[in-house]
Order: sequence, then C-alpha cells, then structure tokens
Amino acid sequence: MKIFKNTILALLLGHPLALSSTACASDLRLEGGAYRTVSNRFNIPNPGGSRVLVKDSALRFYGRGQLTLQVSERGYLRFMAAPLTAGYTYHTAAPLVYNGLTFPADSTVDITYKFNSYRLAYLYELVSSPSFLLRGGFVGKIREAKVAVRGSGLNSSYDNVGFVPLLNLGFNLRLAKRMDFRFDLDGAAAKQGRAFDGSAELFYRADDRGSGISGGIRILEGGADNSKVNTFALLDYAFLAITVGFGN
Repeated sequence: MKIFKNTILALLLGHPLALSSTACASDLRLEGGAYRTVSNRFNIPNPGGSRVLVKDSALRFYGRGQLTLQVSERGYLRFMAAPLTAGYTYHTAAPLVYNGLTFPADSTVDITYKFNSYRLAYLYELVSSPSFLLRGGFVGKIREAKVAVRGSGLNSSYDNVGFVPLLNLGFNLRLAKRMDFRFDLDGAAAKQGRAFDGSAELFYRADDRGSGISGGIRILEGGADNSKVNTFALLDYAFLAITVGFGN
C-alpha cells in the first residue's frame, strides 16, 4: 500500500522518474559513426612473422545493427551484426615476413584488416526499477577475421572464422524525464586472447515504447595469441543511433 501511495503521489507531482520504466522491450537499433585506429599490431605466423604496428588517426565510417526481442518478463534475446573493414598503408623499414612471404625492405604495402562480428545474446534484468536497470547475460560471437598484405607484386592473406563466448553487463540510469545514461559491455579474456566491446551513451526517449535517438562513444579491443597468430587491435568510436521500439 505504501508503494502504491508513493507511486500515485509521484504521478500527481509530475516526478520525471515515474513516467516510464528504464526497462527495454523489443526494439531495432541502427548505429553509425566514425572510428579511428589507436593501435593495430600483428605478426603471422607466431612466431616467425614480422611484427607490424599500425597507428592511424584517420576517421573511417562504420555501421552496425541490433535487434532485441523480449522473450519473458525479464529475459531478452539480442541479435547483432557489426561488420568492420579498414585499409592501411605501411612502409617496411626492414624485410617484412608475413604468412610465408617476404616483402622487401624500404617498400610500401597495403594492409586490409577485416573483423566482422555476429552475436546472439541472452540478457536478463537483474535489477529493474523506474530509475535504474541492471542486466547481465551470455553472448555467443562468431567472428570473421582477415589480415591481407599486398605490395611489390606480392599478395598474401590470412582468414579465420571462429566462435567466441562472451559475457554481457549493462545498465540504464534515468537522468531526466526522457533522458537516460546507458552503458553496455560484451567481453571476456583468456590465455589465448580477449575481446571487449563497450559503449557509453546518452539516450533520448521519443516515446514510451522504447524508441529514441542516442549518441555516445564505443571502444573495441581484443585479439588472439596462439601458435598461429598474434594480433591485437584497439579502436575507438563516436556514434549516433536510432532505436525503434516495439514496446509492451
């Protein structure tokens, strides 16, 4: 009865946190923006390949899509596709040994880096209130990776497709009547490598069905270290996103 009275009082007083829940329902999200390469290094094979380190502040555009479906009172399925391809120009100060080929010293090579990510997650609301939502879950990630080097009449690429299990942790914090601060992180680390994809954003709610627009930053970091390859990248992003809600 006390909770009911407090809720009615908040509605009468126009308390912004009482107008709608931070909980999400089913929605479609389209995200786009620009990213830069803070660091991208690799040597293939490992050991035996030359260590290549690329740092590039040039902005490149990207896009990704995400569909979230509510499957129970607090449970959600999330499907996400995040394609990523970057091209770099690299000068070889010394002979560059890559994937069985040796590129001559003092030459210029073109590097193509591809890291496409497709994920299916089950998320569960651990804490849910009008002003705060905390969720966690499990993520199955299929990553499609490729590093190609071309120059001086030579061309070699290393492709790999694999499955990576991740964990998810995220929260929504109500800041104002229609404004939330949102944080989301998919990630895991092991001896063989690591993968982290985290974002922080301000979300403006256009309606009570979960539709809105947002802007924020994202960091993608990770790679693999095994008997075949050693490759790690760190990218940072700025983005805008549109969410279309299919709220309850």
